[in-house]
Formats: sequence, structure tokens, C-alpha cells
Amino acid sequence: RVHVRQEEYDLAVQCLLDAQAAVQEGGDKSRLAELSGQLADLHVDADDTTYALWSAQEQRDMYKETGERGKEAHAMLKVASLAACHGNLKLSRRMANEACEIFRSTGDSASEGWAPPG
Repeated sequence: RVHVRQEEYDLAVQCLLDAQAAVQEGGDKSRLAELSGQLADLHVDADDTTYALWSAQEQRDMYKETGERGKEAHAMLKVASLAACHGNLKLSRRMANEACEIFRSTGDSASEGWAPPG
């Protein structure tokens, strides 16, 4: 994990938020979802799992709206991982199971050999 200095982190977050605002005006939800994922990754790098989880959930919601099932499933796995780090095992398990179902329904090989926890 790369640790970033606070000034760099604040600047990067602001740049991504500005980019989100600009993209939102244009209505490109898929690009907006990508930016939310980048924000989540940035928050993880700064050990801010609360905002990382929020951004990952935002990304998942946007991909759900756009109907990009594969990207939605990968965002769900990011939410599952961050939720587990946060101690929210119920959310983690739900997101992992839902992602697996999407992978199975779309024929994505990411679900091969994976069994739901519990």
C-alpha cells in the first residue's frame, strides 16, 4: 500500500470530485462510476476506509443504473472487501454473493471455483 501525504491526498480528492462534477453535468454515468472507483482506490491508499466504502458503493450503484453488469459485479467485490475491512460482514457477504450471481449469469469466469461463504 502506498501512503500519500495529506496535501497530495487532498489535492487528488479535489481533482476527482471536480472531474465527477464536470462529468455529471454531461450525464455520462459510466464515466462517473469509473471516477467513483478511482476515489475509492485513493481513499484506500490513504487508509480512509469509510470514504473508500462509500465511494465503492456509489460506483456499484451507478453501474447498476447503467446496466453494466460485469462492472457492477466487480464494484460489488470492491464493496465486499472494504465492508469486511470495516467489520460489516453481513454487507460483505451479501455483495460477494450478489457479485457471484452476476458473474454466473453473464458467464464471467471470475465466478469459477468460488463458493459463497458460510
